[in-house]
Amino acid sequence: MKILHYFYNTRLFLKECPFYNYYFKTEGIDSVICDFLDPGETVPSIYVPSPLNTVYSEEAMKEQVLKENPDILHCHHDRLLDNVLSIGKQCHLPVVFSVYRYAPKSFFTSKDLFSNKGNQVAAIFVPNSKTKQTVHDLSPEYPVQILKESLESHYFFKEQPSTPSTEKKIFNFAVLISELDEKYIETIHHSLEKILITNHVLSLSWVCFDSKIKKYLQKHILGKTYARYVSITDLTDFPLLNYDGLITDGNKNKMYSPSQYFFLLMSVIKEGKLLITEPIPDLEDILVDGETCLVVEDYHSTKVSHLIHFLISFPEEMLNLSRKASHHYQENHSFKSMGPRLREAYSKILM
Repeated sequence: MKILHYFYNTRLFLKECPFYNYYFKTEGIDSVICDFLDPGETVPSIYVPSPLNTVYSEEAMKEQVLKENPDILHCHHDRLLDNVLSIGKQCHLPVVFSVYRYAPKSFFTSKDLFSNKGNQVAAIFVPNSKTKQTVHDLSPEYPVQILKESLESHYFFKEQPSTPSTEKKIFNFAVLISELDEKYIETIHHSLEKILITNHVLSLSWVCFDSKIKKYLQKHILGKTYARYVSITDLTDFPLLNYDGLITDGNKNKMYSPSQYFFLLMSVIKEGKLLITEPIPDLEDILVDGETCLVVEDYHSTKVSHLIHFLISFPEEMLNLSRKASHHYQENHSFKSMGPRLREAYSKILM
């Protein structure tokens, strides 16, 4: 079987992050899977023209299906589901639907989401056991399979060298700040001051979501001895830079969509970069403290500065954590691990 995932009207926008591109071949039989994605959900909105609704007319989607002549339609977004199901019925094609952990809450409270549509849904793919149980409670009659999220991209963080040096003395961290929190800023800068006392250097790039935060940071570092190690980066420039790690205060003002923010964190883990984060509900299986990242309950405590100081002073510990994070990704989320499961899931539908 050869399965080709096609990005409907999204090739231009997703060329930096093609996380659904599979090619399988078995017994010389070719099959085509036609994917329907929302590019605004996978690429930061600042990089995608708006509005994009015009590309999602049922007529345009059907035209693409007839051109590709697929064997399965795969819908990746609930707002596209009605059109995809309609096309599947017209073209006598099975439809599968992916439910992601960042689906809107309304999705998980709508018991009639698949009412009168169930006979067209061949399978529902979910990322973990928790989501599987939730979907099963809503629609116990539908076949639900766990297929974890994968990301094949260096969109935010370039790949870690295969043999990183433990002698590195200069580190560059991105610090995501989505809303003004003076205590958070003071804590991070205190970490920087402690590190500069040692023979290591940490450069901080504050990634700002709005101009008010930028102005406050500029004022805060004015006249400080560590000012030359601090830069302020607009959100629009963030993906163009390379970092050794990311410190994030979350996505409180929702400048990123939930999926964009999710794949940002996944990118850090995939590339074996250091991630320091607060706990995030529903991501417990990905943000595993001491294995994929460092989870800090209270950013207003001194724990953050102690952690950063320790890891910079003992880079072999940071390297060990980075390797564990990358290994966790490869074992649980890579195409190498998830590809065979996806192939098997599609094969059952085509049998």
